[in-house]
Amino acid sequence: MESRPSKEIISAGIVLAFVSLLVQPAVAETKPHYSSSTAKLLLAQQNDVAPVQVTGVKVNNTEKGIEVILESATPEALRPVIKSAENNYIADVPNAVLALSEGKEFSIANPVSGIVSVSVTQADANTVRVTVTGEAGLPTAELFDSDEGLIFTLAPVASETQPPEQPTSETPPEQPTAESNEPIELTVTGERDSYRIPTASTATKTDAPLRDVPQAIQVIPQQVLQDQQVRRLNEALKNAPGVIADNSERSVFEGFTIRGFSNRNIIRNGLRDDTNITSNVNTENIEQIEVLRGPASVLFGQGGAGGTINIVTKKPQSTPSYSFEGTIGSFDTYGGSIDFTGPLNNDKTLLYRLNASVSTTDTFVDFFERERFLIAPSLTWLMGKNTQLTLEAEYSDQKQPNDRGLPAVGTVLPNPNGKIPRNRFIGEPFDEIDKNNRQSLRIGYNFEHRFNEDWQLRNNFIFSYLSVAQNSLFPSALLDDNRTLERGLVVAKFAQQAYNLDTNIVGNFKTGSIEHKILFGIDLSRDISYNEGRVFERELAPLDIFNPIYRRDSLGAELDEFPNEPFISEGLGIYLQDQISLSENFKLVLGGRFDIVNQKSENAQGETTSSQQDEAFSPRIG
Repeated sequence: MESRPSKEIISAGIVLAFVSLLVQPAVAETKPHYSSSTAKLLLAQQNDVAPVQVTGVKVNNTEKGIEVILESATPEALRPVIKSAENNYIADVPNAVLALSEGKEFSIANPVSGIVSVSVTQADANTVRVTVTGEAGLPTAELFDSDEGLIFTLAPVASETQPPEQPTSETPPEQPTAESNEPIELTVTGERDSYRIPTASTATKTDAPLRDVPQAIQVIPQQVLQDQQVRRLNEALKNAPGVIADNSERSVFEGFTIRGFSNRNIIRNGLRDDTNITSNVNTENIEQIEVLRGPASVLFGQGGAGGTINIVTKKPQSTPSYSFEGTIGSFDTYGGSIDFTGPLNNDKTLLYRLNASVSTTDTFVDFFERERFLIAPSLTWLMGKNTQLTLEAEYSDQKQPNDRGLPAVGTVLPNPNGKIPRNRFIGEPFDEIDKNNRQSLRIGYNFEHRFNEDWQLRNNFIFSYLSVAQNSLFPSALLDDNRTLERGLVVAKFAQQAYNLDTNIVGNFKTGSIEHKILFGIDLSRDISYNEGRVFERELAPLDIFNPIYRRDSLGAELDEFPNEPFISEGLGIYLQDQISLSENFKLVLGGRFDIVNQKSENAQGETTSSQQDEAFSPRIG
């Protein structure tokens, strides 16, 4: 690359390259060719130089077309490799990463007549891709750098090519001969459609490439959820090996076994939120699900040994998008959802997103009806080039019975009376007996400020509220006749409030030739569980599961009442982590966390009945 005064040299070189390609006659066969010298050069650069951060993208109109500017503190380190195809001008910038304040990618449609779109994306963990699509053909391009960044100057081709002027000289133009022909060198590139996501934040709280994390992580992207028409979390987690749902598909609870350990550690956007456990998680507002196998208490505290499930919600985008979906199915299944996103102003500093869904179904089980409603608005304010604030809210309302499933004898085991029909309902089809109503509200924010391309401050907060009106049936025993099922009923109305705040700093620096990515943070949590009414157990008349007779008078006397004792848990965590890059293929992760947790129970008068405080240090090396 040359500086701006020398762009004519580059322009002439590009024009000569295109002219030489046009005048070559057709050859019988061409083979794809990959330049080994270019690959060795790029590999050497990646091994010796830290990835260059592209902190901004600008598109400006010029007299001939547009210029695309990749802003960087070190533009001379950006060395693009051109991989154009058809109408697409494609330039891959190796050893570079996007660090945009307005999102993870940049795109704009129809910036000037003759150019359809411009996009700048992260092609892989260490490659930034610039794609400019022409309307009538491949745009012509010039490259130069400046103090502002790497500049691509592009001009669209005319839709109709004018015939060239005839030379005034009587000397005929020189015709190419067979002896002067040289083989055409073609570079062929391509990408396969894939569900693969190369980075995740669950294991390190940074967007680290999965190959650099010494733990097993699987990312279930939004495309998989959409292609499989997944509507619940336990359905989505069937894609994760080693993860098994603890409850029935028709249960109102979420719980999982990961690597043989019962696990209820479900976090949201990297923050603990225990209300995810006692309410079904709808997938309409989920961007991706990250499954981390193994302990992660250093970053999140109080985690299970089996693993952690991180729910990443959808965020506002700068490119407008509008999605509608409707569902009609068997068993009186009806549903609909919307997903709108885009900018609210011309400067694209205010971005919004709105997700909403509603559904109802009778299901294949007798008397088992399910209703769901969800609305999730979010707003992103790009406060400056290096600062952004995202506000998120989500409200959901779910109604359904709590079906515990059928007895093993008569389903998976033989029963002398025959096989129990799979659509058999063992509860009572009356609202005052079988209905469970769960309402949840979540409000939070995410604040990010980048001091420079190496240091960043992040502050996240979420408030969650869950209210549950529960009439939960539980089968107690199948009598000796193998057909009479004894049952009971728990009547409860309880609530849960959770407050979680996390603040951390991420920085990059070097000690000699060794690269470090340091993470230091503090998180605070407060969780309150309490009853909003009486909680008691009642009798329910036995049921003949082969010839059921449902009746309202099945509801019997009260057996036991549970005291109303609010439970309060408060926690403080301080964590430190260092991701050390000793070489391209040798990474070391060191970390530690110190937790202080205080728990107490109170009676109805607000007096403390029991309390305890624990402290623990959790180390990590990988």
